[in-house]
Amino acid sequence: RNRTERERFAEFWGWTYIVKQVARKNNIKEDDIHEWSVIRLLNELAFMKDENRMEADELRKIELSRGHR
Repeated sequence: RNRTERERFAEFWGWTYIVKQVARKNNIKEDDIHEWSVIRLLNELAFMKDENRMEADELRKIELSRGHR
């Protein structure tokens, strides 16, 4: 499968991208993320991933109910 521009960007910037996303989501400074334990960060990332999946699934269901494919 072809990777999207976002996927290529995230892969290139790696942890910088992740820290920025987590900081934005939690409305805190990036420096604060660096103080977190690895387990806390990984739990937050797992939550964000599952939340994104759930929201995408809900959107897909709405679109299907409206007749979009």
